[in-house]
Amino acid sequence: MITLYQFRDSWGLQPSPFCLKMATWLRMAGVPYHPKATVALSKAPTGKLPYIETEDGRTIGDSGIIVDHLTRTAGVTIDDGLSDEQKAVATALTRLLEDHLYFIGVYFRWVDDDSWAVVRPAFFGRMPQPLKSIVPGLLRRRARRMLWAQGLGRHSREQLVAMGTADLQAIATVLGDKPFLLDDNARSVDAVAYGLLANLAYPPVESPMKHALHRIPALVAYCDRIRDRYWAEAPGD
Repeated sequence: MITLYQFRDSWGLQPSPFCLKMATWLRMAGVPYHPKATVALSKAPTGKLPYIETEDGRTIGDSGIIVDHLTRTAGVTIDDGLSDEQKAVATALTRLLEDHLYFIGVYFRWVDDDSWAVVRPAFFGRMPQPLKSIVPGLLRRRARRMLWAQGLGRHSREQLVAMGTADLQAIATVLGDKPFLLDDNARSVDAVAYGLLANLAYPPVESPMKHALHRIPALVAYCDRIRDRYWAEAPGD
């Protein structure tokens, strides 16, 4: 059994889209794992979460690299049978989700004042003083700088809402009336999508992006479908 290092849950789910993606993928793939909450990023191979530790003590970071590694070594078959076109669609959706919509989600969690009022106590409420008064502001400023360097932080709040809503509409268009994004089966790209979309849909952060997602019933039903199928039991149950 592998150990999955991730952040502590908040609001009843894993608040990191990439950690939630990884845990959901492991469940979809039927790979047994033990979740372990940590903030010791210095031990992570890439300095970020998630990462895994294999039974032989090897550590592997980056959710995409972990997926590729376990697909090769653990006999995972959830993406078997996909056509070249489906693989291309999966790649394009993954880039949209992880390289664009993710950063809009960061803005509406860490930068937007209304959202930050909910996020700060959820993430840092248990932290002892004086760290509780120092760390949140430091991480918020880091998020601002990261978004500015990435580029999306240079846009207005209204522009970000428009861009994110267009992303959601594109995902809904690909989904159509299928149960999952590519066909009738849950694939790796569905784990990617759930990690991002569930973190918009379920937390009590009343952001414009949450409202935009809830105006697309098919995406809400899609998130609920994955949650009900793969998260009916807590890890280790």
